[in-house]
Amino acid sequence: MVKTTLLIVFFLLILVVAKQSAAQPSELDLGECSRHLKAYLDAVITGDLESARTYWRPPDLEAASRLGLSYHGPWLKVDSDSPIWSFVEHLRRDDVHYTAMPPQEFAGGPLDGVVNIRLTFDQQGQRTTFRYYFDRIDETWLLASPVRLVCEQGPSVPTHWVTVYDRRFAMSATLPPRLIALLDSCVAVVADQLAFTPEQLALLERERLGYLLAGPEWVEQLAGAPTVGVANLQQDVVVTSHPCHAHELAHLLVNFWLGELPLYTLPLLQEGIATHLGGRWGRHPRVLHRVGHTTLTDGLLTLDELLTYNQFHGQSADLTYPPAGVFAGFVLERYGPDGLRRAYQSVSGTWEEVSSWNAAVVKARLSAALGVSWTTLADEFSTFVAEPARAGGTPCDIMGGIHLYAGVLQALMGRNATGNTTFRFLDDGATVNGLVTESVSATSAVVTWTTPGDADSSVAWGTAEGSCPVGYHRTGGRKQHSAA
Repeated sequence: MVKTTLLIVFFLLILVVAKQSAAQPSELDLGECSRHLKAYLDAVITGDLESARTYWRPPDLEAASRLGLSYHGPWLKVDSDSPIWSFVEHLRRDDVHYTAMPPQEFAGGPLDGVVNIRLTFDQQGQRTTFRYYFDRIDETWLLASPVRLVCEQGPSVPTHWVTVYDRRFAMSATLPPRLIALLDSCVAVVADQLAFTPEQLALLERERLGYLLAGPEWVEQLAGAPTVGVANLQQDVVVTSHPCHAHELAHLLVNFWLGELPLYTLPLLQEGIATHLGGRWGRHPRVLHRVGHTTLTDGLLTLDELLTYNQFHGQSADLTYPPAGVFAGFVLERYGPDGLRRAYQSVSGTWEEVSSWNAAVVKARLSAALGVSWTTLADEFSTFVAEPARAGGTPCDIMGGIHLYAGVLQALMGRNATGNTTFRFLDDGATVNGLVTESVSATSAVVTWTTPGDADSSVAWGTAEGSCPVGYHRTGGRKQHSAA
């Protein structure tokens, strides 16, 4: 009897140990993460990017390439936030070294079971840290985007332009109609102001930007720093605790509009255009425009003090972002989307280039891109600033007020080639009050109305009297379009 009992206990212990071994990676398994990371870094340092790609999860690579974006230079978009790209040449010359901490496994939360390794790059005593993440696929540990991993842990809600991953509380498969309308209207208005091509609109509609809603602690974890939100350029996903983070959406949309660009851009235009189009920290672009206008007209800051990387970031973001938004808005209005594209690309480059340009170099590059002397450009900007404060961009009302801004683009579905600009109400809901057409052209229109909350009615782009295209993009409505 005693032998039988001992045997039973022995087998139970074996089962417990086996279960624990299956549930948790062994030290040997975690050691594979360290070996794979070293092999990946070696491939990057030697310039063998094809081999480097094989250490990443296929879903992350696919998501990173879905919008066709590419950055100039020898780096992988899926890993473009890593500091290794700015240290590659130094690592080759052996004047920068890195150390890797032992692998650590997350326990609980959206990254449960995911392994991370913290790297520290040391350049003559100046240290930079970065975390790499690993997920186990088919018994192999592969590098993974933590943003993509969190997006995968639950349902998603596709809107017209954005796929929303709500991870704030319980994982939700539904979203308030107003939030969907806000996000879509943000994208549509920015697309209109930057003159997206029909091909760009079709690609964006098919592949969509990502929008990851998470609690503040997880936003900080995923962003790697305390923040309300960040544009994850590697996966083209906004990571935020804000329900409509228009500034970060604008960053993603500007990069998508450019299509191909260097990895680094001077903040004068990088943050300036995002502020002009999307405001900042929940403040509407119109508010930021007026703040920037006052900052410049009162002499609190001059354009010359915003030109270089160190000048811009050496001052408070609350002081620099609004006037940078005014300058970016000036370039867009005076020189059009093509001029803004040339200017933006002229102040983009490698980290070594962008961080080293002095004010004279920046002035020369902007002047050459816009085809005018710096004196002329500065005079034009002074005249622009001397005029009364303008409206600025008109994306979604991120202050949560009663106005809902929306761009209705005929190219969204490839319809309304006639350029008909007549708006009408569908008779499928309550009245929408105070309809105002703010701007209209043969290809787009921006409208506002003052009905608070969610409205059942839609505003449609009419191709003919009494008709509405099936499934056509609409604003503020919960009902589907149907032919009248």
